[in-house]
Amino acid sequence: MHFFDTTRIMVASQGLGLSEACLKSSIKYAKTRKAFGAPLGSFQLTQKKLAEMAMMIEALRGLSIRRPG
Repeated sequence: MHFFDTTRIMVASQGLGLSEACLKSSIKYAKTRKAFGAPLGSFQLTQKKLAEMAMMIEALRGLSIRRPG
């Protein structure tokens, strides 16, 4: 079972890293892409989706931290 305990944390950390890269890429895209004469990031729905993505990443970070014990 020790093997599974160790690998579970590694897989969660990989998912965390990929999620952070996706968020960074999404923010960059939202700043550069224009729709209706304004950047996509200026629209409330886009901001909401990016904020939800950031909240989910923070939740994953909290779940993937290994606590001693």
